[in-house]
Amino acid sequence: MLHRNLMVIALALLLGACGFQLRGSGTQTFALTEIDLQARDAFGETARQLEDLLTSSGVRVHAGAPYQLVLLDEQQSQRTASFTSAARSAEYELSTSLAYQIRTQQLPLLENRLEAQKIYAVDQNNLVGSEQERVQLTQEMRRDLVQQLARRLQALTPDQLDRLRRDAEAKAEAQAPAADNDSPLSPPTP
Repeated sequence: MLHRNLMVIALALLLGACGFQLRGSGTQTFALTEIDLQARDAFGETARQLEDLLTSSGVRVHAGAPYQLVLLDEQQSQRTASFTSAARSAEYELSTSLAYQIRTQQLPLLENRLEAQKIYAVDQNNLVGSEQERVQLTQEMRRDLVQQLARRLQALTPDQLDRLRRDAEAKAEAQAPAADNDSPLSPPTP
């Protein structure tokens, strides 16, 4: 018994020494110290989980921050992945995607979409259990999306955001005269 306990302790120390961490259990550091979080479903589970993660990591989430993280669209879909010999669905593929945008108060800087997918088996003799598995997998995919987004935010530095802001401002300034020339009220050019 003592030998087994010493072996478990030694293994735990060895794993800790090499930097091993369970996924999602490490501390996350962000170069951004503040951000405004906007979402179509501001009280939805994804927005709540993301806000909790950001605030627990030391990021101040408030309106008026120099940069906004806007959760544009979260979509979930389900399709049959395989059939039984009786032409019934044997497995379903669940997909969840999250479109987001990072912007200043006026200009979009970066836009992207994240995706997570899971497959689960349908037990025709236990439909309640299959539904519970679907609900659990949906929650896991949502957590995966939040973690993916957190990793993307961690990778952003203030210098990168400033560069993206300058590029977006230059692009907006370049498009402004072109938009004025396309206006039906502008005089024709000779």
